[in-house]
Amino acid sequence: MHSTMNQRDQIYYICNCCTCCCGVMRGVAEFGVPTAIARSDFRVSVADDRCTGCGACIRRCQFGALSKEGDLCVVDYGRCVGCGVCVSACPVEAMAMERRPSGEIGEPPGNFREWMARRTAERGMAE
Repeated sequence: MHSTMNQRDQIYYICNCCTCCCGVMRGVAEFGVPTAIARSDFRVSVADDRCTGCGACIRRCQFGALSKEGDLCVVDYGRCVGCGVCVSACPVEAMAMERRPSGEIGEPPGNFREWMARRTAERGMAE
């Protein structure tokens, strides 16, 4: 899974993570609310008319966002971080990435300093 520090004026870092090697991603997956820390402006969608219920995507998802109901894959959007790894595992191309609803998409900070100020304000701490 690829992750970045998303800022409007530059890329601060790019990391290629997985839950087996990265302590942060492992913690995100194991503590129940992956989207609190790692998320993108996209999420997976499943075309019910194409899904065969094979489970390949479920086995590939590192965050427990996918399960089966009957013969179809269903998505827990509270756990989907939008990495898209499951999409590449689907043998019948029943999955695609879609933009999250506008209320769930925030404006990225302009720079690292603005990001730190937002984090400080969100935690109720003085700058």
